[in-house]
Amino acid sequence: MPRSKKVDLSAVARSAVSSLGAIPLGRKSGNPDFVSSSFYVPKKINIRFDRALLTLKAQGFELDRSDILSVLMDRFTSAVAAAEKQSDELVFESLLAVASDELLADGADISVLKRIMRDSMDAMKADHDRALQHLEELKGQWQAFLEKQDVASSPPVA
Repeated sequence: MPRSKKVDLSAVARSAVSSLGAIPLGRKSGNPDFVSSSFYVPKKINIRFDRALLTLKAQGFELDRSDILSVLMDRFTSAVAAAEKQSDELVFESLLAVASDELLADGADISVLKRIMRDSMDAMKADHDRALQHLEELKGQWQAFLEKQDVASSPPVA
């Protein structure tokens, strides 16, 4: 059974989304607010990550690698900054635990935002298509009216 999607954003998700800026619907390349990052991960982790993304997509979440990694990187940097303020000793495992605590909720919230934007765009396209169809109907009626006018004003053929 698919997991229910959140509609209201949590405070944590609002913070993550606002810190990341606008969520683009399409490609991120060419957007000056994004940079490309590449790094090496073990092949097995990469495969498990891909499978996890496919599982989420099958459940209706619209996420890609960069969505998840952006939120996780944001969480990790926030966890490090908070730990630095609290003490001199940074415990890596604790930082990872804090950073990943809200990842799934944030990922679901980002997916909801993308879905809402896509639904809005689909609705606007449908409205546009209906308006265009209505204009075509009006054009046909106007042409029929003009043809009747031409017939009425033409002299009778003898």
